[in-house]
Amino acid sequence: MKISIIIPNYNGADLLEACLESISKQSYTAYDVAVMDNGSTDKSPEVLVKFSDWVQVIKFKKNVGFSKAVNHGIKACNGELVFVLNNDTILLPNCLASIVESAKNNPDYASFAPSIRDIADINQIHSAGLMFSNRGFGNRSNRHEFLKVDHPIDVFGPCGAGAVYRRKVLEKVGLFNEDFFFYHEDIELSFRLQLSGNKCLYLPSVVLYHHGAATSRLFHQKKIKEVVKNTLITLIVCMPNSFCREFMWDILKFYTSFWRHLIYKGYMKELFLGLIGVGIKIIPSLIKRKKVQSQTIIELDYLRNLLYTEKIEINLPDEVFWL
Repeated sequence: MKISIIIPNYNGADLLEACLESISKQSYTAYDVAVMDNGSTDKSPEVLVKFSDWVQVIKFKKNVGFSKAVNHGIKACNGELVFVLNNDTILLPNCLASIVESAKNNPDYASFAPSIRDIADINQIHSAGLMFSNRGFGNRSNRHEFLKVDHPIDVFGPCGAGAVYRRKVLEKVGLFNEDFFFYHEDIELSFRLQLSGNKCLYLPSVVLYHHGAATSRLFHQKKIKEVVKNTLITLIVCMPNSFCREFMWDILKFYTSFWRHLIYKGYMKELFLGLIGVGIKIIPSLIKRKKVQSQTIIELDYLRNLLYTEKIEINLPDEVFWL
């Protein structure tokens, strides 16, 4: 079983080399690698030359964002498994072998979430996959609950820092939403996969290390706008009608509090731009919703049981708070 590793890169030369070195040391060798360089102006091209004999490099003249770059890479490779990987990650030597073994042993699962550890403290989990809450917002809030989980369990989806998908499922359901420059694209895709009956399995024995938002720190202001826009578009496209009715007040209360906090922190401009972005995309999003909802086959009770109900960790560029 071949696995294609897709790595988006933007000015990540200092991290990218270590990532590629860790891939070169894998015990499992049936893989190919594509690095999607988003118009880097640092030493990334020089780093990539060192690995040019086995790494496919696709260069963009400017930063086209995570979703578009990764989609391009997925189309350029042909592995049965697609491993989307951040440039600030490091794989343990048996990582790919464990992923492939898990995929073979669990043919009913469409995606897999490795245990992504904080490289500054490997006893802390950066992500155990993704969650989506009953308040219409998703991220990796409940990762702390997975510290003692030692067996594979169902989760909402894999975190884009290290996410494994079956290619045949992506070809059927669709790739990342290219209306999302970055942030929340993994959650939106996971939601569509879940609705179409494609579950995700968390793999605690598959470990990789992550520096944590090393690249996204370059886009602090843009992140706020993307958070506002992408969270709402995900709701518009993916939230089942029955969930909209059931959780309407929870969603309204959460977003009212969230947006009030953004204004308090001085992000009124970013909030406004994000809402404008939703307005621009509202018609195509509603059209997409019709298609996505018509293809829903998941048992909604299963999906409801996956919803996270505790306080949500919100990661802003200059703070982390719980809501």
